[in-house]
Amino acid sequence: MFSDPNVSALALNWACYGSSGRIKPGRGLVTTRFKRRAEQDFRSNRHIKTVVRVDRFVCAENPHLVRISEGCYVDVHGEEITEWFPDFGPGATTRTLWRGARVDHFLLKSLEEFKTIKRARGRADLPTDHPDFYRSMAYFTSLDRNEVYDPMPARLVWKTRLQLLRMRWRFIRKERLSNR
Repeated sequence: MFSDPNVSALALNWACYGSSGRIKPGRGLVTTRFKRRAEQDFRSNRHIKTVVRVDRFVCAENPHLVRISEGCYVDVHGEEITEWFPDFGPGATTRTLWRGARVDHFLLKSLEEFKTIKRARGRADLPTDHPDFYRSMAYFTSLDRNEVYDPMPARLVWKTRLQLLRMRWRFIRKERLSNR
């Protein structure tokens, strides 16, 4: 996409993963613990995360959308985004596209993780005194979608595990060197 000099930002739609029926967290990567997601046409999958040319980044409009100084915002089909989904506003596309790339979004995790971690930390995009700062159980219920069995491909799980091991090794080496 970015080989076109006019492209400044790429919108990647979500693929919302539910709790997969888990109450307790369990062990392992989220990509191996949660294997069930919503259908592609689920409304919340219209939300995006953005990949942006750093030199054209102006500011973040919200957690999903950035303002760019020039060029255009495109979807994964390479088409310019000229309007946003009216129910959510800027940062949600009018259709959910996954060709070539998407953001696998583990919004909730297990019920226990939602209650003790996600809900407890509140929302980053609202002030702490806002009535919706803490997510409700209705939020969990509305997003706990598990219709499609869609596990992460084994090769990506192994690549992730290998990268984590490399990062841990670098950290351990750095700590050992700094303690000499």
